[in-house]
Amino acid sequence: MDVSSWTLAQRMRLPDWCFGNRDLLMLSLGVWTGGGFGWVIGAEALPQQICIWQMGVVIRRNESADNYFRLGMRATIPTTEAHMNDSTPLFPKWGNINYTPPRITLPAETDQVWFFNTRNGIDTGGLKFVGEIWGDDCAAMAQVNIVYSELPTSMAGWLAHHKV
Repeated sequence: MDVSSWTLAQRMRLPDWCFGNRDLLMLSLGVWTGGGFGWVIGAEALPQQICIWQMGVVIRRNESADNYFRLGMRATIPTTEAHMNDSTPLFPKWGNINYTPPRITLPAETDQVWFFNTRNGIDTGGLKFVGEIWGDDCAAMAQVNIVYSELPTSMAGWLAHHKV
């Protein structure tokens, strides 16, 4: 049965096994000696609608100065903070809300590993993942790994008779 005309919310209610193969996207963000900004963009445009299943972040820092990173979606690599502000946020409500737009502040510890299981449907518009990292007078690095898949466009006919 064709479900491509269903809304994002309706397709996200389908069972996990209806979704396609899961792909891994890795972004490496880095700021080196002296601090400042660093930007990165994913190699491929994303499908129109995706489900993010997992996200892992590995953070390495040399000092306990202020640092943060942000994730978003854009067609081109951002080259200024204003460009990143114009990006579509990947997780709009995730991060330190004292900043506009919110950003993930990096804790003072030297190394950290974060891992999130999620089931988050996103309308990407065919854009690419982008990332920004900022370091205040020190080196900082974040490796972001995102596991995602396309949303289903069809499903087994017998499943269509159950309320989704």
